[in-house]
Amino acid sequence: MIRVTCAIIIRKNKILATKRTHGDHPEELWEFPGGKAEPGESLENCIIREIHEELNVHIRIIHTLTAVTHHYPEKSITLFPFLCRIVAGNIHLTEHADSRWLGSDELFLPEWAAADLQVVKNNIDSINNFLQKKKANPSS
Repeated sequence: MIRVTCAIIIRKNKILATKRTHGDHPEELWEFPGGKAEPGESLENCIIREIHEELNVHIRIIHTLTAVTHHYPEKSITLFPFLCRIVAGNIHLTEHADSRWLGSDELFLPEWAAADLQVVKNNIDSINNFLQKKKANPSS
């Protein structure tokens, strides 16, 4: 089982989705940015490292969400999602073809990679609760 982390980055009352590049598997689908944990690396350190590598920003973890296990034909992963916010830097995509900010009413619009779709489905209430808090108190 491969341990993979992903960041659900909140800005104002939206979350960031990124689109995989052509040739990546699963190809050209939307996902939350992140990546594989190195041997011995904590999940928290992994997501901070991966987001800096993929988006060129520094994040702070706000909350840990429910992990999902997904079996792709060629591999099985456990995806560990973290709600995060950017604390420094501006997003610069280094490994994705595109990105977009999604409001709570748009969470099911992208064509998500299967594991990321499960993250949305399993954590929709928690995600929406945090988005509503941001809408009510945008400075937090």
